Amino acid sequence: MKYSVNWLNELAGTQLLPKEMAELFTRYSFEVDSLEESSSISQGVVAGKILEVAPHPNADKLSLTKVTIDPEEKEILNIVCGAKNIAPGDVVPVATVGTTLPNGMTIKESAIRGETSHGMLCAEDELGLGEDHSGIAHLDPKTPLGTPFSNIIGTGDAMLELSILSSRGHDALAHIGIAREICAIQNTNLNFSSKEYSTVKSENVEIEVKEQCSRYMGVRLTNVQNGHSPKWMQERLLLCGMRSVNAVVDITNYVMLETGQPLHAFDVRQIVASDDQEGVDDLQIHIRNAREGEKMTLLDESEIELSEEDIVIANTEKPLALAGIMGGRDSGTDESTADVFLEVACFDAMSIRRSRVRHKMNTESSYRFERDIDPNMVSIGASRAVELLQTLCGATIVSSVDVYPKPVTSWTIDLKVSYVEKLLGESISKETIASILGSLGMQIESMGDQQEIGGSERFDLRVTIPTFRRDLYTQEDLIEEIGRLYGYDRIVPVAPLVSLESPAVNMRRVFERKIKDELTAVGCDEILSYSFYRAEVAETFGLPKEKHFTLQNPMNPDQQLFRMNMLPNALEKLKENLRYFDEVRFFEVGKVYEKGEVGKVHGSKAIVALESGGDEVFACLKGRIEAMFASLGMKGVSYQKLDVRDAYFHKTRSAQIITRGKCIARIGEISPFILREMKVKRRVALFEANLSELYGTMPSTQKYAPLPKFPYVWRDMSLVVPKAISAAEVLSVIQRSVGKFLKGSELFDVYEKDGEKSFAYHLVFGDDTRTLTKDEVEGMFQECLKQLDTLGVELKM
Repeated sequence: MKYSVNWLNELAGTQLLPKEMAELFTRYSFEVDSLEESSSISQGVVAGKILEVAPHPNADKLSLTKVTIDPEEKEILNIVCGAKNIAPGDVVPVATVGTTLPNGMTIKESAIRGETSHGMLCAEDELGLGEDHSGIAHLDPKTPLGTPFSNIIGTGDAMLELSILSSRGHDALAHIGIAREICAIQNTNLNFSSKEYSTVKSENVEIEVKEQCSRYMGVRLTNVQNGHSPKWMQERLLLCGMRSVNAVVDITNYVMLETGQPLHAFDVRQIVASDDQEGVDDLQIHIRNAREGEKMTLLDESEIELSEEDIVIANTEKPLALAGIMGGRDSGTDESTADVFLEVACFDAMSIRRSRVRHKMNTESSYRFERDIDPNMVSIGASRAVELLQTLCGATIVSSVDVYPKPVTSWTIDLKVSYVEKLLGESISKETIASILGSLGMQIESMGDQQEIGGSERFDLRVTIPTFRRDLYTQEDLIEEIGRLYGYDRIVPVAPLVSLESPAVNMRRVFERKIKDELTAVGCDEILSYSFYRAEVAETFGLPKEKHFTLQNPMNPDQQLFRMNMLPNALEKLKENLRYFDEVRFFEVGKVYEKGEVGKVHGSKAIVALESGGDEVFACLKGRIEAMFASLGMKGVSYQKLDVRDAYFHKTRSAQIITRGKCIARIGEISPFILREMKVKRRVALFEANLSELYGTMPSTQKYAPLPKFPYVWRDMSLVVPKAISAAEVLSVIQRSVGKFLKGSELFDVYEKDGEKSFAYHLVFGDDTRTLTKDEVEGMFQECLKQLDTLGVELKM
């Protein structure tokens, strides 16, 4: 937020230079984003009036303007401008030729798309007043032409922009909140007060949504002279990034910047129901939910369709304002307004945030309400606004109302001095602690030897927290305040004395890392993707939409559903990579989510690996996965035919991976139909598994054996196999027939022609206690053939 240095000095009773103030905040309170002194703006930037606006003949996004900075409007400047928020009659900052702006740009006479431009109309960022480049800055229409801009915003003042975290948004988005910080640092008193007002009549206000509106104050004033606000107010508003509108609107904006309390002013003539014009003395205000489909036009001329979740301020007929965000166009004030209803309220942060996101609107009011402001600031803001309306506009109070069903009161925190020292590592006296907290507006009570009721802990101070510090609820919160105002630079750094203990090993995490290491070792890269995909993708992969969780406000339409499968996003990434590489192989480990009964979340970790790049992708990926299984110590892995009636696997080039009689994973090529739908033009192999199921099959310990002392015997076996028999069935028979003497096996050739199929195997025979004889090996070989004969398998001659 932007703050006026002079305004802060006035409230804090200090005379700090802009740089001194910036250094104080950096050291004790807030991060300083920027500091701009008004004197840094060149005298070449002056007030000018737009006389004409015409389209640029050679550029659709540019305009040709005729501008004068001459009080007599005789000298005319032709200036090319790209902004859309300009019209004849507007008074704006004009940078004349030869001017150097705060950003270092020097204005020169130049040709832009064939048209000569004699200067530039300036936006806020070009004047060093912030980062807004959405349009040209506007000045008070009564500003004398040719007036230097540095005089308009106040000579000698400066704009300080601070980064306010959301935890301090309820008090620090206001000049008095920042001034309190200066008072605490400089040991001065806050110079702010507002005069109380009194009335005898109360307006009719009904809060129908008490959870969304904790307090509503309304003050009706008459005889309001709604002209221009005084120059000093316009200067401060402009320095803080807000343009002058009229006296009433300027006062509401000024009080919001000063106190942090948003306000809105209604024209009484416009908010009285059409059938109640004769009863103007009796206003009917309702704070209610909008009706579904109800429409209204806002002050910025945008028309919105309301939802039942929106909160509106309404009369008996129609909504007058979108609560906490923006008023309606037809109920706002103008220079003819003489009868004003001033609204000062506190709305629920979540409700305002939902409405703001729903309607894609960001306003100064919504920004503050979303940070849970103090309801007790309502009366302070109202009193200050009434005081200014009476002083500057000659207003007279007619009536008021204050609906506050559940008043917010202060709360206490008990604090131990020893705990302060423990957390900060510095011994700070009880008196110093009390002084620091007291300077922040807290009330301090020494507890002496009192003991917490029902416990054994002894506390030294009882601290009463003012309601405007809604971020303080624990001892740790108070200690943070003590530390920063005491000065972290005064605390001598000391290494903490703590006992070191080895943390418990998380075996599931070790297992996950091991899988990643092994897949990386066999040539796969790891990827990370979003946990969402679009609804059309779920349909393509046959994933039931009703089992997905849906995001209410997705970042874009492609991230509508929480993923319940890793494949869709992984296949998208593979398609992108195939544009640049002939071979792609990668894996991803991540969470998947599935909706259970009554919306219960079933979350688990899954792994997916993809490979593409040739006709043997299935065999290549299978080899990498088997290498991973071997490194993990997983044995007894076999393959069975996969039922792919409703899956995304290829009908024949796929299998389920079995161990201990249980399916732990699936592997195979992806269906050509899926690849066509996803516009992938290569064959792709897929491995997918649930990480928990894989972990459950991993042996708790791995056994190691010495290298064999006796030689092994290698024999090859080429077999003619019936078409219905799989290689896994053949290998299973071989293993059963040989038993422990089979030390290894490998299918190294498959041949199919004219309905005949043959498999060729490498078989390794051996014994760990002796060397097998030739006759023993031959006997085992013949036993294999005998058992295979039961399947109709014959030795190929």
